[in-house]
Amino acid sequence: MDIKVRYITKGKEYRRSEYQMKQILIATHGKMASGIRYTAELIVGKMAEITTIDAFVTPEDNVEKKFEEYFAQHENDRIFVFTDLMGGSVNQKLLGYSQKENVTLITGTNLPVLMQVMMADDDVTEEEIQEFIDDAREELVRLKEARNVMKMKGVM
Repeated sequence: MDIKVRYITKGKEYRRSEYQMKQILIATHGKMASGIRYTAELIVGKMAEITTIDAFVTPEDNVEKKFEEYFAQHENDRIFVFTDLMGGSVNQKLLGYSQKENVTLITGTNLPVLMQVMMADDDVTEEEIQEFIDDAREELVRLKEARNVMKMKGVM
């Protein structure tokens, strides 16, 4: 029996079997990538294959080579890439890879979005990713605003 699990990404429909597995790449300036991975796994446990690239930690870092090797190794996987700054050099170096059908690039990485992608099914859609981002935006508030939001939602 052929199980037909499908999803749509970048306007193209795929059957689940087209990708081997979900991969998460976190690439940031300095050691933010390792830190956010550690924190996410502390809270939700290891839910997906996660690779971190702490870029430009030493002057000898060859970030382009690390990216080339990573994407060559995972060309048959569904890849979610998280970066720290939209205009930053790490994100700029990954823009070309984001044109591939199997790659979703998310910039402005934060813990709630990363954890939701970690816990999502392998066939998570682009629409669901956008919902994760929208939800995270709602949670980003000043403390005074957070109290008001929590009161409105009946949490306080």
